[in-house]
Amino acid sequence: MKQLWLLVILIIVICHGQLSKANARIRRKGPPVIIIPGTGASIIEAEVKRESDDGSGCPRHKDWFRAWLNVKEMFPTRLPCLINDLRLTFDPETNISSAPAGTRTRVVGFGTASSVEYMDHSWLAYFLFNIGTNAAALIKRLLHLGYERDVSIRGAPYDFRFSMGSDVNYFQRLKLLVEETYHLNGDSPVSLISHSMGGLYSVWFLNQQTKEWKDKFIDSCITVSAPWGGSAASLLSVTSGYNLHINFVDPLVVRKAQVTYESTYLMLPSPLIWSKPLVYTDDRNYTMTANDVSDMLETLRGSSQLYRHVMEINSLTRPSVMPPHPGVPTFCLHGAGISTENELHFEGRNFADEQPKVVFTDGDGTVSRESLSACNQWQGDTVHVQKEGVTHGAMWLSERGVDEILNALFRK
Repeated sequence: MKQLWLLVILIIVICHGQLSKANARIRRKGPPVIIIPGTGASIIEAEVKRESDDGSGCPRHKDWFRAWLNVKEMFPTRLPCLINDLRLTFDPETNISSAPAGTRTRVVGFGTASSVEYMDHSWLAYFLFNIGTNAAALIKRLLHLGYERDVSIRGAPYDFRFSMGSDVNYFQRLKLLVEETYHLNGDSPVSLISHSMGGLYSVWFLNQQTKEWKDKFIDSCITVSAPWGGSAASLLSVTSGYNLHINFVDPLVVRKAQVTYESTYLMLPSPLIWSKPLVYTDDRNYTMTANDVSDMLETLRGSSQLYRHVMEINSLTRPSVMPPHPGVPTFCLHGAGISTENELHFEGRNFADEQPKVVFTDGDGTVSRESLSACNQWQGDTVHVQKEGVTHGAMWLSERGVDEILNALFRK
């Protein structure tokens, strides 16, 4: 008799779980979503097996470990080795960027909600301006509305060190993920929700697909804080280094990796928005034209080939700041009204080895208003929402920002 009662209880528990899932599907009124994070917002693991000493003083052998984001690895005594593990090497003969010899990296959790929820869930990251939080607030709200992890909420992290034009495999996987999510949710078209550089990725992806495919599988494209015309943060990265405004991180140390990333050059300010110089030095001022940027990089790095390669493979030589409209209902959401870095004024002969005096402009604290609002140039089905007083991160992390994302998702 006892075994019979246990069996009855087990059946009730299983049925209750299935009914809860069914009720959640009924409660969920909006489309399933795939979240595409911004630059620096994917989890990267690394493995190091170097056959010889590379002169860095770093361990030659390390099993798979979380390299990014791992706040413990960012402290001054560990940072140089983290940078050594995360830098890329560019082969000018093949125009291919890759990890250094003896290092392998991988992006964690493609397809899962947890991959875009937190980058570093530690208390240390929480106390450091909550730097490890990604789309947690958005996912929490979606779950409350009846969405399900890994069914109607999917994550599509990518290796943010590269650029769209060289990441062909990622877009193949993203297409399969869209189709799988569509079928998992009763043949419901999918909404792509992206933050920062993820907006460039989502629009690039959609512009590679046919109209017939998009009409069937895509509900909408929601971009949040996308740097359509680039950002001064990338300009800092290629000159004096960008430390994310974390005081104990040496910008000259992180620069050693940042100048090797395709994404750094992808998001340099566009000359179609800024015609005047943005870099001022004792010897010369530099505009953002291809010739001026190439000259600056030749002066600083001895080569501009990586920059020119990124410009070419990502169609950045086009006559418009904006890529073609993605051909689906599109929402362009961003903040404004926040002091944002714009011009860099250097002094001294070795100008980029010193931190510049910065002239600020209006924006979201990371990207200027002109860059963020360039989506106004689109003539297609686009809704542009600008929230005064909301920062780049707050449009993604705060309740006010999430409200706007959900308004777009549910067409409110």
